[in-house]
Amino acid sequence: MNDRLHKLSPRSFFTLIIGALALSLLSVSGCSDDATENNSNISVAPDTGHADSTSDSTGDEGDGSDGSDLDTGNPDATLNPDVQPDGSSESDADADTTTPDVDPVPACPQTPCQGELICVDGLCKEDTPANKCAAAEDIGTLSPGAPLTINDTTAGASDILSNNCSGGVGSEKVYKFTVDQKSRISFEAGWPQQFDATVSFRFDGCEAPGEELCFDANSSLSANAGDTVILVVEQTVGRGNDFSLTLSATPESCSPGESSCNGDVLEVCGGNNNTLSYDCADSCNAGQCDGSVCANAIAVSASASFSGDLAAYPANLNFESNASCTVEGTPLPTPGPEVIFKLESLNAGQVVSVAAGSNRAMFFMTDCQAAPTCEAAMTGSGSAGTAEWTVPSGYTNQDVYLVIDRRTQSSGDFTYAIDISSP
Repeated sequence: MNDRLHKLSPRSFFTLIIGALALSLLSVSGCSDDATENNSNISVAPDTGHADSTSDSTGDEGDGSDGSDLDTGNPDATLNPDVQPDGSSESDADADTTTPDVDPVPACPQTPCQGELICVDGLCKEDTPANKCAAAEDIGTLSPGAPLTINDTTAGASDILSNNCSGGVGSEKVYKFTVDQKSRISFEAGWPQQFDATVSFRFDGCEAPGEELCFDANSSLSANAGDTVILVVEQTVGRGNDFSLTLSATPESCSPGESSCNGDVLEVCGGNNNTLSYDCADSCNAGQCDGSVCANAIAVSASASFSGDLAAYPANLNFESNASCTVEGTPLPTPGPEVIFKLESLNAGQVVSVAAGSNRAMFFMTDCQAAPTCEAAMTGSGSAGTAEWTVPSGYTNQDVYLVIDRRTQSSGDFTYAIDISSP
């Protein structure tokens, strides 16, 4: 055996160095600071928003919900303040955007309100008259030829509002609709057995409407174009039950009670496109007969006769409680319509004779107002109902008002003759 050491050639030495380096690299690749199992790679891509307060495997701190809907680590999406549970604006929200987002309030009616809460504009609120009105179900626009039908139930409805024709005891449902054009609105209700309800149409408000028309049977009413009508169905008999209600509209040329002048004729809308015509005793202006009020009293400067229909005149003055307008201390009730004249430039000693027919009273006064002071009051005598008044001393070119008032509530045609003697 040759014990002498062999000298390595340069080629062999280079090969040895390369092998050592390779072993070193293999040793390093078997080590890692990765804390997860199976030597999985760690992502170097960070969250793109503000950091969560805990790890990505834990629900955000401050999340007010239960574990079933925890935010699983998603960062805030924007730099805007977090939304508050009450849906408040950013101006009073949490400005610390590093705090996790709070779960939003569930929107109703998709998520039903619990207990006695009701859904108002997507939020569950206390069942108060104002909130119940605000939660009125919009059933659309009512147009001629396009009826609206409600199929609903009073079961589970609260008793918060009160219709003025039902006594206010009973659960109710609230709806609203818009009127497309001036119309006569009719409704037909389908109530089940052992069930009854009233139907209220409210204008200019709901909780305290400007006008409320209430019915306990099928009926009709007038509405103008653009009106928003609140409809309240209030149960009066029975328990919660299904019901149906159909609204229909018929075009209407005028609103009931609306008046206009056609020459010396007063035309009054009677509803259902019916127009009633009444003769004025003198002229007709601005939808009113002259002689209807003190401001348009019929001027009389000489003897004259006036005929018309009392249905064209109002019943604004009742002298029953006027102590200065009595006959020998006896009050004169006058609940019927009156016609007012202005006798111009009277002088002392002149005699005014009035023939007005039966059941009339005549009142003379220098100042015409709601509660006038009378210079004289009298009733007619004979079949013509004639009365005379002598102008007192001291009167010079004095205007005097004469009110001829009906002592009963009936109307009809009339003729009033006024004769003024020469001074």
